[in-house]
Amino acid sequence: MTANARSSLFQDTFTRRVLLRRMAVGGAALSFPSILAACASGDEAVEGSPSPGGETGTAATSGADIEELTWMVNRLVHLDLARAADPGSKTAQAVATESLVTLDENLDIVGWLAESWEQVDGQTYVYRLRPGVTFWDGSPVTVEDVIYSFERHNDPDLASIEAGFTEMESIEETGENEITVKLQRPLAMFRFTPTYAPIVKKAFAEELGEAFGAPGDNPLMGTGPYKPTRFSADDSVTYERYDDYWGELPPFRNLTVQLIGDSQAAQLAMRAREIDGTFFVTVSEVEDWRAIDGVRVESAPGLIPGFFTWDLREEPWSDVHVRRAIAHAVDKEGLVNALLPGAGQPAESLVPRDQWAGLVVPAERVDEIYASLTQYEFDLDAAREELAQSAFPDGFSATLKYGDAKQHLGRAALNLSENLSQIGIELEVEEVPMTEEIADVTGHENIGMRALSFTAGQLDPADYPEFMLPSQYARAGGFNVPHYENDRVDELLDTQALSTDPEERADMIAEVMQIIAEELPYLPFWIEDIVMASREDYTYTNFHAFFFQMGVWPANVRPA
Repeated sequence: MTANARSSLFQDTFTRRVLLRRMAVGGAALSFPSILAACASGDEAVEGSPSPGGETGTAATSGADIEELTWMVNRLVHLDLARAADPGSKTAQAVATESLVTLDENLDIVGWLAESWEQVDGQTYVYRLRPGVTFWDGSPVTVEDVIYSFERHNDPDLASIEAGFTEMESIEETGENEITVKLQRPLAMFRFTPTYAPIVKKAFAEELGEAFGAPGDNPLMGTGPYKPTRFSADDSVTYERYDDYWGELPPFRNLTVQLIGDSQAAQLAMRAREIDGTFFVTVSEVEDWRAIDGVRVESAPGLIPGFFTWDLREEPWSDVHVRRAIAHAVDKEGLVNALLPGAGQPAESLVPRDQWAGLVVPAERVDEIYASLTQYEFDLDAAREELAQSAFPDGFSATLKYGDAKQHLGRAALNLSENLSQIGIELEVEEVPMTEEIADVTGHENIGMRALSFTAGQLDPADYPEFMLPSQYARAGGFNVPHYENDRVDELLDTQALSTDPEERADMIAEVMQIIAEELPYLPFWIEDIVMASREDYTYTNFHAFFFQMGVWPANVRPA
């Protein structure tokens, strides 16, 4: 099956806004505490799933009432996930609107607004609504609201960021409080898609139109424990607790999500006790946050690969020996120790090890996959040998660009430049405005060599390969930035995406990982952690960056 002839699974759904989400400027990404925390495979019924928020209608609090919690985010765009899916906006959204299913503390998919869910076969999912759940105006959540909440993401006028519903063939009511989704074909990762779809009241959303979730007074109608009373653009969202919430109430009567885009200003706000915590500590500034009196700093393994990439249509980057020479000149461990102290790991692959938590295969199999991958030790003699085999044995001069919002990537680039100068490659490191980088990367212009980082979209090892490797995405608006083309990789990615057999998928993903380890369209050098900080007055349970898809995150904030 050739790249031109194949019937591709992937749809042309990646808009510029999706690219912005993946580039996650200054944002956090998904991360997970252990590969052993495997998600539910979704191929058997999950009846009566325990909800992270408690039983319907209990309205019990998770502790003594506290007047106010103020939590900082570094980006705040919109309260409608269809229009903003950056981590900061998701933090603000997650306390107000809820999905049919969510993730529990073990990262298993469990019912949330759905009392239970079931994957009948590779193309059919059934969800049964939890009885007694109401919106803030007292009206019940209906099947009609759920169907609208799913289908709106396919409305071209809305141009939703969430592209996961394009594979739906139908969604309909199939029983009392029961919704059945049928896909056009089996899709291994669809089981996660409903966790990205907050259920909203159809009549309210249609009445507000463009104003739904936008800055203003009372811009939402949801089911969560916090009702936004005021969304001030470029400033904050204020909430009051909805005491008739169907589940367990967080202890805070009022909540403020405060926007502070500058990390130094955020540290000053924490020193002044103007904020109680944040999920958005820049990994390169961990020690600065740890130095603040009365502050607790925590990190968890992340899914944010930092990598170098290049335009394979151009010399010298089209020469695989040049790419391998550069790979041998990257001191991964040194970079992590110097630039991500206690908040990152050297990269073994473009696919972070913890992302395998979403595919139920034995941990031993995962170990085997990574042990078999081609690796490039930091060895300048080996780098010289590879360069000697290239069309540029005497070296060359080039430019490596990075975005100004990611200074730690720039420092990694400078270190690489120093190493390469010892083998005859003169690499000028150039900082560019993030707006310019986004325009170039999304437009596939002036790529040259770049230092980039992307964030994960799904808890699955095929996530990065599926959006960064297919030949059809080697174009403006696609994520195949290096213009990498390999028919075998295309075929493997298409085939694994249609399979519901975890072992079968693992074998195909492993083969893709080995191919790109040898051909190096991307050169990953580290996997960033996610880091949070809070006042020592509080503790945070089950910390990882999936906080906005684990029920209501303020319920995890407790007095110390």
